Amino acid sequence: MSQTAMKTDISRDLGRRFNVLDAFQALETNRKMALFDLLMAANDSQSQSFKRTVEFLWPHSSGRDALQLEHFLRQRLNAES
Repeated sequence: MSQTAMKTDISRDLGRRFNVLDAFQALETNRKMALFDLLMAANDSQSQSFKRTVEFLWPHSSGRDALQLEHFLRQRLNAES
């Protein structure tokens, strides 16, 4: 499913609560890796880039959604170590 089609499908369902983890799972692998790379960068500007990218991919997401996704990805990283 294309990114535009996914945004349209999600936008139609505004009555349902947005779930950033479900949306992340629906992303193409290269987009998942791009988000992960932004998150793993050590400086604050890259952290802001991660949050802006989350907002770009899912305009109806919140800062809380970005934080939830960040925690999820960091938890997965720690579990793999």
